Order: sequence, then C-alpha cells, then structure tokens
Amino acid sequence: IVTVNYNNAKGLNKTLHSIFSQSIPVESIVIDGGSTDNSLEVIRAYQNQITYWISEPDKGIYDAMNKGIIHCSGEYTNFMNSGDVFAKDSLAKVTKAIEFDQSNIDLYFGDIIRESIARKSSEYYSQPDKIDFPHLLLKTINHQSIFLKTIYLKTINFNTKFSIIADWIQLFETFKFYNISYRKLPFPICIYNIDGYSAKNDSKRLDEREIYLKEAYHEWELEDILTFARIRSKPYYSELVASLDSPKRTYIIKLVLSILYGRKASK
Repeated sequence: IVTVNYNNAKGLNKTLHSIFSQSIPVESIVIDGGSTDNSLEVIRAYQNQITYWISEPDKGIYDAMNKGIIHCSGEYTNFMNSGDVFAKDSLAKVTKAIEFDQSNIDLYFGDIIRESIARKSSEYYSQPDKIDFPHLLLKTINHQSIFLKTIYLKTINFNTKFSIIADWIQLFETFKFYNISYRKLPFPICIYNIDGYSAKNDSKRLDEREIYLKEAYHEWELEDILTFARIRSKPYYSELVASLDSPKRTYIIKLVLSILYGRKASK
C-alpha cells in the first residue's frame, strides 16, 4: 500500500490508522513531500509498522507515487493517499479473493464510498462491472479502489507532465498496451475524500485529457475515437453495428483494435 502525503498530518493519521487497523499485515510505503506540519510525527508514531518511508521535496503527487512504486515488492499495489481510507475489512476481503482466484487476474477493483468532510455527507458509488474502452476514454476507475499487479506500475509510471490525470493515463495505457485481465469485487474498497484537489477540478481534468489524447493520436483518429466512444455507450450500439455494411463494420473493428493494441487502422 503506497501512501503519498504533503502537509496533511490529520489526513495521514486517518489513512495510516485505516491501513493498520485492517486484519492482515501489509507492506506500507509512505512518501512524504517534505511536510512542515506534524506529518513526520505521525509517520514516526507508525514507523514500526511502516515498511519504508521518506520525507523529501518532490515534483508533485505523481512524482511521489512513482517514488513509492520503486519500493514496492508485493504482487499487487494499491495507492491510498493521505485523507482516504479503506472500508472496513476490505483488505482482508481483497486478499481472500486473490488467494482463492486461480485465474491470475491483473487488476482487482471494487466500489467506493464518496465522502465530503466539508459538506458532512457520503454516498455509495457503484463502479461499472465492465471496463471497456469507451468507459476508460470518458471516465476512469478510482485508483484508491484498484489493486493492480505491481509489474505494470513499474513498467508504465505516472506521467508527471500532468497534474491531475496521470493515474487515468497509467490505467488507460496499461489496458491499451497489455490488454490486462480484471475482476470487480462485490464490496466497497475505500472511502474516498471528494474534497481533494483532483476531485474538485473537473474542468482542468478534461483539459488535460484533451491535451493527452491530441498528443497520443492523430486528429482524424481522435475524432473517430470520440465518436466511437459516444456511440458505443448508447443502448442501440449492437443494432447499429449489425446494420452496417461489411466494409464499414470491418473498419470499426480495426479501429477498436488500433485503440486497444496500438495497431494502425486503415479505411
């Protein structure tokens, strides 16, 4: 479990208490960005349970998360940053699911509980059972609810050029380049604080996604991808594709393959 923190002693204490209150032992990596509040006192209070920690300046949350990945040795990694917590017994449930699963799944995820301390409210959010390209293009899976094989995080780091969407890019590219297997677990993994920076900056998130997609794809490809994603999310998609003539249907299939596996689609 990687926990990133900067000047959020109260949130860090809440997160670490959540981790070590679970009923199973974990590898805990804490990356602090050189906090000047009481964060180091919190870390030292848990240092006998923390596997590795460091406090030094970094270039932002994703740089800190990349630092954490370097020290991860477990088969799966989860990021539970300061202020967010695990749902009750969720780590034990995830561990049990992995141990009894013989399918060698690359990614496990579950539902989340969204919490606003500012508004004193919370809501249960059920994430989709299926992760397909249209969903990844327009939305994402909260990283706090994900247990991804560590090898993929070491292979595709978080892109520090982006301040909000690097976790989305990492997941997007992992699915695109490795076509990873996944399984949704039928219980909430975490309680996610929606008062955070990324959660509150929807406009900046969309701007960064547009920049990334324009850099990653040619303009004509991007137009086709966005169109496909919108159509794919409609209930009449299967009927629409079935009604297309063969050459057009073949092109759509090629387009999907190019998106998922990096192959060039040709009209």
